[in-house]
Formats: sequence, structure tokens, C-alpha cells
Amino acid sequence: MKIGNVKIEGKYVLAPIADITDVAYRVLCRRYGASLVFSEMVSINALIRNNKATLKLTKIAEEERPVAIQLFGTKLEYFAKAVKLLDSDIIDLNLGCPATNILKQGAGGALLIRPGKIKEIIETLVKNTDKPVTVKMRSGMKKVNAVEIARIAEEAGASAITLHPRLVVQGYSGKADWSLIKEVKENVSIPVIGNGDVVDRASAEKMLKETKCDLVMIGRAAIGDPSIFSRLVNEKEKPSYEENIKLLFDYYELAKQYRVYNFDAFKRRAMDFTKSYPNSTRTRLKMAKLGTIEQIKEILV
Repeated sequence: MKIGNVKIEGKYVLAPIADITDVAYRVLCRRYGASLVFSEMVSINALIRNNKATLKLTKIAEEERPVAIQLFGTKLEYFAKAVKLLDSDIIDLNLGCPATNILKQGAGGALLIRPGKIKEIIETLVKNTDKPVTVKMRSGMKKVNAVEIARIAEEAGASAITLHPRLVVQGYSGKADWSLIKEVKENVSIPVIGNGDVVDRASAEKMLKETKCDLVMIGRAAIGDPSIFSRLVNEKEKPSYEENIKLLFDYYELAKQYRVYNFDAFKRRAMDFTKSYPNSTRTRLKMAKLGTIEQIKEILV
């Protein structure tokens, strides 16, 4: 299938996850079968000011393509400038972030109560780039208006829609209402990506069957488990502790290679990669007190 002019091979994509999906993590997920990968959300305000930390978020590796950079903000003139600074294959607009600091800016999920503004932002992005523009949205702020927003996005020129069918005010509580993904799919002609509560091959296939969505986006289930994408396609066992620790240090090498390595961030990844294994609580408590990569290697390897 295609999103705009970008060919997507396969069905499973990596979600944009703050503090997780840097270039190194995205490359690792692509190597293990992710069909498309999304960056952490990027502030247009910081991007047009050439903020160093923000520019790191937009770093792209050739081997991870196709890749989408996700933007958030509200100012049309900033979107127009920011989109011209990106070298991604796809530009994604955040219409779902439930974080309080983002909502206070009127960005992310807060935009769902301003359909006119959403239309203007998408039109601005489409006008200022030749790359496909997509949106990632929730089902509404406090009440459901997913179909209305999806139709507006398509009319404004969006090439695909990702729906996480929870309200913004829900955060991650409750259950994702997959019937809304099906409803959106029936009301637009562009590709629809389903997201929410997919944790394994069975739930991924169930979402595809029940909603008829074109692609499935994996978010929280991919944290500390980049090889999940290979298990979605092939019937493989979850990696052993030793195998997952090897993946952690593959991430470390990639982070150094692409110059995004940061010890504190790596320690958080180490916590993620060890979380679901025996004695992980004890291991993670030990790691919390460590201050060097050598010390972490010593207790993990």
C-alpha cells in the first residue's frame, strides 16, 4: 500500500513515543520488521529556533526509511517554516497527546475541539511540503468526534489517519474502542492506521480483521521490545533475557553511531529492556544507583 507517494511494505508500524523513538530505536525496530517508524513528537516552536535537543529528534538514518517526523504546535507560520527543515518521508501532525504541558499550549489533543484550526494546519503543511502529511488523533477531547475530524483531515489534504480510539481525557485508562477505527475507515478514502491495546500477534490480527484498518501501529508494547515486530509477522517466542540484553547494547551502539547517546536516556532504556524478566525489580533497583555504562554492563551481561 501507499501513503501518498510512499510505499509501505507490511502491516505493522512503530508509534511516535516521547523519550523512546529516537533514530537509534527506530533503526532497531526497522531491522526487526517495522514497516514504518515515527519519531518522537517535535515542537515546531523549538525546531524553527534551531534548538539543539530538538534538532536531534529530527535526525534520520537512511536505513530506517520510510520514516515519519511528528510535529506539534499551533502557529501556522511556524508549521510552514518547520516542515521545510525536515528530511523525513512523511510529516505527521500530533492531534492526540494527552500530556498536560502540551494541552496547555492548545496543541496535541487540545486541537480536537478546534476542527477549523486543524483544517488550517493541515492545509498549511500540505502547501509547504511535497511529502505526504498524516495525522495521529484520539477519538475526541471529552466527547467523540473522530469521524468529523477524520473527514476534515482528508478534505484538507491529509494522506492517512492514525486513530487511537480513546478520549484525550482518558489518558491510557479504560479500553480502546476499536469500533471507532472501523467507523473512521468507512467514512474516509485515505489509509487508516489503527492504534491502541495491540500487544501481540493475536491482538494485531484481531484489529486488522475487526476494523479493516490498513496498518496497525504499535506503541507501548514496543517499549523495551523492538523485536516485537518480527513476532507480529512470524510465530516466534519472546526473546530470552540474554537476547534482549544483546538488543539493548545494539541500541547503545546505534545511539553512539548516530550521535544521540545520552547515559541517562540509556539507563531508562535498560530499565525498559529488563522490565518483564525474572528478578527485574532487583536488577532495576541496582541500576538506578549506577553512574556509568561499564557498571550497567557488569550487572546485565
